[in-house]
Amino acid sequence: MGGDEPDPDDASEEVRVRADLFRLLLAGHRELARRSAVAAGSPLATRFGRLLGDFASTRSRAAAAGRDRSRADARGFAALLGGFADARELRRARQEGVADRFNLLDVLRLTFNEVRHSMVLAWLLDHDMDRLGTHAQGPAGFRLFLAEFGLPARYADGPYRVRREVAGDESIVDVEVAARGRFLIHVENKLLAAEGVDQTDREWADIRRRAAELGIDPDAADAPVHALFLTPAGARPANPNFVPVSWRRVVRVLEAFAEQARPADVRLFARHYAKAVRAFASSHETTQPGSDDDVEPTAR
Repeated sequence: MGGDEPDPDDASEEVRVRADLFRLLLAGHRELARRSAVAAGSPLATRFGRLLGDFASTRSRAAAAGRDRSRADARGFAALLGGFADARELRRARQEGVADRFNLLDVLRLTFNEVRHSMVLAWLLDHDMDRLGTHAQGPAGFRLFLAEFGLPARYADGPYRVRREVAGDESIVDVEVAARGRFLIHVENKLLAAEGVDQTDREWADIRRRAAELGIDPDAADAPVHALFLTPAGARPANPNFVPVSWRRVVRVLEAFAEQARPADVRLFARHYAKAVRAFASSHETTQPGSDDDVEPTAR
């Protein structure tokens, strides 16, 4: 057979489908006729006319009901829009006095900029107003930091130096706080980026070398050498010598500093920065596997 000739089986199937449809139509017509008030013996034209009339009446009632539903839906939707507009205006009026959504970090697109956060942390910890500590509050921020993380308060009693982006032989530390012969603190700041390959192992090796440069024996019992791994949720680093801490604890330090600082501008900055950091830290509040935010930073 040629490829374009019709298949008899397809034709037979189409006939069967049409026959089944016709039988359904007849069954429906008989049911409608049975329900009609016209006597079964009435002329066919009379019965058919009554059937059409009933159909038209039913269709009209359905259309009217549909219009009623549409009008009710329209009224409900209009009320919903009106309520939304009223609520939005009320919220706008309230926000005129508080601006809860204002976040300086978001405005400047610095929310997840690790370098900028490290800069603020160094500013908070430095006592030297001629260097990073332009808040001019001396070691107040450092004292609060030491108390929050369980480090010796005496570290803030003598001179110390805060540095950023300190390069070692194998790594670069984000923030270093150190005093020759007295203590060494390294802070590795991580926001979104994962820990690099052997990163904390390499940093710990550099910390040991740095401690030796400062006249501190890193192998001594209770050596005043501390490594903090700072992340939004306090994730645990690969190297066990680093203590995991979260940014929400730094927020507590900033809030306390804002209460103690004397200049209004410094208080305002610390308070708003704490609020902004709390917002991004809250989005990562779920404890990550291996996190241990309550461990205190002991030596080694």
